[in-house]
Amino acid sequence: MVLLRRHKSDTRPFGRLAARAFALAATLVLTGALAAEAATVRPGFDDHSLADYTTHAAPADIGFTVQMGDLSFDQLYVHGSGVVTFGSDRLAAAPRSIPRNGKAPILAPFWVDIDTRLRSNVTFGQGVGDNGERAFAVTWREMSPFARGANGNKPKNTFQLLLVDRGNRLNPGAFDIYFIYEKIEYDQGAIARRKRGGVRDQKFATAGGDFGAGGKSGTYFMVPGSGEKGALVDGGAQALSQLPPAPSASVRLNQGQGTFTSPQTQPPPVPPVPAPPALFGALAVCGVFWIGARRRRRGVT
Repeated sequence: MVLLRRHKSDTRPFGRLAARAFALAATLVLTGALAAEAATVRPGFDDHSLADYTTHAAPADIGFTVQMGDLSFDQLYVHGSGVVTFGSDRLAAAPRSIPRNGKAPILAPFWVDIDTRLRSNVTFGQGVGDNGERAFAVTWREMSPFARGANGNKPKNTFQLLLVDRGNRLNPGAFDIYFIYEKIEYDQGAIARRKRGGVRDQKFATAGGDFGAGGKSGTYFMVPGSGEKGALVDGGAQALSQLPPAPSASVRLNQGQGTFTSPQTQPPPVPPVPAPPALFGALAVCGVFWIGARRRRRGVT
């Protein structure tokens, strides 16, 4: 038996190819992870801006009728603080808990006090849903809390409220409510941090909805983590950006009155990122070159 050996330099091309295969595999894993975590607001609902109005809240036509309790609405009011109200534009600047003790109906994907100078960042309009249904959306983009100085270093939130008409398929006034979160980097603004009577008022963001029926069962819902410090922000225990692309709540008629049904009560745990199909091919190639390089270092017979 004759043992043939190769010079170490002969294995270098194989080592480089193996390294490239490893790099490709890592890139695919990272790309898959980013794709799994990314959430984006729906495009096509930017016909109007809050900056087009001189009032603190902008009236907006929904484009269809929604049933809120025993009242129906075809218009709502858009607020800069991450809220829409029905029937009245009155709203406290700092977030409050839900239900609101019989005040005007409200939908709040992320109720927090923000920099009111960012009115052009709040856009809204009519459009269509995924299956061609009538839809209406409000988008709050790059919303930061008030602070003096440059705006670039502040935390920012981007999220959306999407209403989809179900009246034609189900019953008049039925609709689905989507809360869509692209990024949530803060949950408390300047107003909520003020001291009142020497005591700091710790109010954190609220997410949910209320028919204004005084807290009756089925007439409001609240997203878990609302009002809790750090719970709803990215990386928090109830991070909103990890919510699945499903309705946060649906509104259906029940014995003549509208009720919230199937509210989303708990963000699911973040699932492991599945390996992209191409990853297996990259790993196989990597393994072949690695084995070949090992054999050539040891020699062949």
